[in-house]
Amino acid sequence: MPWSLLVTPVTGNGVNGGTTAAMDTTGANLLLMSVGLYGPGSGPVTVSDSKGNTWIGLTLHGTSGGNFHKIYYCVAPPAGKLGPGHTFSYAATTSYGALVAQAWSGVDTAAPVSGENGADGTPATLAAGPVTPPTPGCLIVTGIVHDNNGGATVTIDSGFTIAGSKPYVPGTSMGSHAAYLIQAVAATVNPVWTVTGGSPKTASIAVFKAGADASQPMVTIL
Repeated sequence: MPWSLLVTPVTGNGVNGGTTAAMDTTGANLLLMSVGLYGPGSGPVTVSDSKGNTWIGLTLHGTSGGNFHKIYYCVAPPAGKLGPGHTFSYAATTSYGALVAQAWSGVDTAAPVSGENGADGTPATLAAGPVTPPTPGCLIVTGIVHDNNGGATVTIDSGFTIAGSKPYVPGTSMGSHAAYLIQAVAATVNPVWTVTGGSPKTASIAVFKAGADASQPMVTIL
């Protein structure tokens, strides 16, 4: 079947970690966590979910004095590790983090990831980094974490749709946002996030290949 975004929960209760609200992940074959952390105190990060799945982390982006961002994924969870009441968590001491989790169907379970990138900086705009999908129909996901802008307006260009947002909360969590694009024609893309104000920010981006039955992309948000 085509790509389908089943549901996106957001959390940010974040000095030392957080857990999402429960969701129903029935039918998913790709689970994602977009985790943003405050740099100086973040330390080791642990991600987990209430169904006991195994998670793989992509590259950690950021600097020791700013913010860190990382995308985690889980491919082809068995049926017994999906379903109602599914929550997602991260833990990291004094991290002031925030998490956006997503559940998708449609990924190539044999070789899901085909590229990734990331960037950090302080201007209002930040390009996540160029990626080149190998074929049409790939899912491109990106996330950003930002500091010190509780009322910031967050947008992204290049046709991406923001899937979930957690605003910055002073003393509790960084701002964290995730977005996606299902690319009908394979082409290099380097989306630019805009966060009003000049706070430190870090972004990650990754390409997930579509399964054989996901070549005609469709998105359903429940």
